[in-house]
Amino acid sequence: MTLWQTLHTGAAIAALAAAPALAQEAAVAAPPVPPIPDIIVTAEHRADPAQQVPIALTVLTGDMLSARSLATPLAVAGMVPNMFASSAIGAASANDYTLRGLGQGATDPNFSPAVGTFVDDIYLSPVAGTNFQFFDIGRIAVLRGPQGTLYGRNTSAGAVTVAIDRPSDVLGGYGEFAYGAFNRLAGRASLNLPLSTGVALKLSGYFQDDRGYVHNTTTGERLNDSDAAGIRGALQLKLTDTLRWNLAGTYMRNDGDNLANSVCDPNAPTRCDARFAATGRLVRPPLLATTPLLPLGNRLDTQLYTSHIDWASDAIAISAITGFVTSRQRLAIDLTDGRAMPNAAVPFPVVNPVATGVTPVTRVGRHNQFSQELRLTGSLLDGRVDYIAGLLYLDSSDTSDLGYAIVDNGVIDKAGYLQVDINATDRIKLTGGVRYTDEETTFAITDARASCQPAAACFDTANLVGGPTTRKTKQWTPRFVASWRATDAVMAYASASRGFRSGGRDARVPQVAGILPFAPETSWSYEGGIKADAFGGRVRANLAAFWMVTRNAQAPLLTGGVPVAQFAGVPVLQNIPGYRNRGVELEVTAVPVTGLNLRASIGYQNARYTTDGATAVAQQQQLCRGELAAGKVPLAPPAGTLISVPGPGPGGRVPVIAFPAAGNCAAGIIDANGDVATPARTPDVTLGLGGAYDWAIPAAGIILTPSVDARYIGAFEAGTANATLFTGSVASPLGGSYPANPFGGDVITGSRNAAVWQVAAALTLRTDDNNWTLALECANCLDTAYTQSVAGTVRYLNPPRTWQVRARRVF
Repeated sequence: MTLWQTLHTGAAIAALAAAPALAQEAAVAAPPVPPIPDIIVTAEHRADPAQQVPIALTVLTGDMLSARSLATPLAVAGMVPNMFASSAIGAASANDYTLRGLGQGATDPNFSPAVGTFVDDIYLSPVAGTNFQFFDIGRIAVLRGPQGTLYGRNTSAGAVTVAIDRPSDVLGGYGEFAYGAFNRLAGRASLNLPLSTGVALKLSGYFQDDRGYVHNTTTGERLNDSDAAGIRGALQLKLTDTLRWNLAGTYMRNDGDNLANSVCDPNAPTRCDARFAATGRLVRPPLLATTPLLPLGNRLDTQLYTSHIDWASDAIAISAITGFVTSRQRLAIDLTDGRAMPNAAVPFPVVNPVATGVTPVTRVGRHNQFSQELRLTGSLLDGRVDYIAGLLYLDSSDTSDLGYAIVDNGVIDKAGYLQVDINATDRIKLTGGVRYTDEETTFAITDARASCQPAAACFDTANLVGGPTTRKTKQWTPRFVASWRATDAVMAYASASRGFRSGGRDARVPQVAGILPFAPETSWSYEGGIKADAFGGRVRANLAAFWMVTRNAQAPLLTGGVPVAQFAGVPVLQNIPGYRNRGVELEVTAVPVTGLNLRASIGYQNARYTTDGATAVAQQQQLCRGELAAGKVPLAPPAGTLISVPGPGPGGRVPVIAFPAAGNCAAGIIDANGDVATPARTPDVTLGLGGAYDWAIPAAGIILTPSVDARYIGAFEAGTANATLFTGSVASPLGGSYPANPFGGDVITGSRNAAVWQVAAALTLRTDDNNWTLALECANCLDTAYTQSVAGTVRYLNPPRTWQVRARRVF
């Protein structure tokens, strides 16, 4: 209970007890409790109310997450304006975030995200483990815009920060169990144990198991399950009144998959009543197989150990933050789901049930990370100056066995930062900060095949092209802010901030010449915003407008159209010369009457690639338009492919050798028409609408709460080159026509998405002391399907409708 709640309750009791005596006396009422409480965040590495932090952010407390049944960072990120979030291709344990148009597009260890993930101030550099079940979450915040000053590398678009509740002096806990669609069983529990005056222990855990929502009609197995389990122990030691030591150890296993699937069965195309797959690779291979294969799917084991030593006096606070992260991953997918890559000549390839999968991608990897940060915060000149300073050392290494090669990546990050706030008046604050990062990345590759000839074709570091395999990067990432609190309830701010993400090499293409380097990405963002509460705290509105300019934006680029070779759908991560985005974000929360909670958000962005002075892009665009003028077709089969076209032969078709396709179109950032493509996973408009009403039934001591959340995603492209196959034939250079075209019509497969709505709803029954909760919940209630990611022209769809019944007991 807060101070104001305590005073308010005490005053009410006293009034009832002495009503006759007080009836004639004037009393000063305690200030009312705001209907929308402010949330304390540490977005700037110190505790501040979110409404006073000059950053565009979305924040949810643990109670809010529980009430809305949000159990992973992915579920939260899907609610943020101008943010597109999905599972990565192949692995549901990895999140693929695109924020204000910048995203990673791949989760291999040698790629860095544009949106960094931090758990208890520890950066999770293995992107493969960024989607995890929540333990005891104090809050989660999504910070929009570059966060390079206080958070460092790999935050060129923003950061996701997760704060886990620490042990306390109060004995208590909770238990939760759920059953739902696809035979889903899930549970989570936590117990807080105060062992003595200065020692407290917290134990937490969760599990989840389901059958999977995809029917593989080739093997009879179920795919895309989301099995997971974890356990966490945390210990708090109050060594003195000013010194505390918090230790925590976490183990998590995530077997979640995100394999390609379709709404219609590839083995029976007229059956379109579920989600289907057709790969011949098995989740459970025969034990005595002559040539053992990695099981189809993904398994990730992660261990996270943290230590926070915090000392504080009236003037300063010092923190020593240590983190160890280790992970082990086993991944095997069939990139195109048992079929060849769709193209204009063969838009509906037949199923080929080979045991390896038609386009297998495998990885067995391990990751190790150590980080140490020292942080100093304090005030000077009677509070006129506040400061935050810190030093960071991070050392991480990854080893991945790709089957054909073993890849080693290493990063050493040494950084120092300082941010100073000058409180010019009681209402005006000027902020300046900068971070210096000295980063060294290494890359090495070794051939894993029994033999390779000639030697120059072997996977060996010495055979690579494109410069050195050790890259040293020195980056300055400043931040400047001016904020003005017009009243206690209104703040306006303007800021300029810079962020960057690391460069590296792309090792996914199984040819030495294709293992190419890519440069670091840098972004400047200019932002202005207003945060305001109105109508006695019943309405909160946060508005932000931004202009982002990015150089060397990293994006997965298809090259040469759609070849039929193995790994054809794997794009090469390369740099786009420039990227520009500008937009507006508005989040509104309202409590018009007690018990009714309304929320709305809208994001608008206008993004485009900039190619001024980019000779290579201009040359490709010219070549593409020349190919189109010559009658060549984008997304057609490569030259030399045996196909059939209309003719007088059997069935009215004759076999021919394919004519060269328009390989410079629908590749890189040039679309099928020869124009610069629309940025991927960047809808112009995202809209969120939601609400809940607490209907109290005092006689029964219960509260019934119906709630709904709807999200609108405007039309968007899922792939960088916008490569899509449509209905409607197109003339073939061979004579006759191809049955599909890359220019327009109804979508067959590929990048293009129409606008969609997704709806989540719940009916919750809880006791008025909040000790018992029973809820019936559904996600994607309307069962809408859309393309989240693409590999070539193969679509990776969002999950279908799910439901669950959830019971929770707090004690």
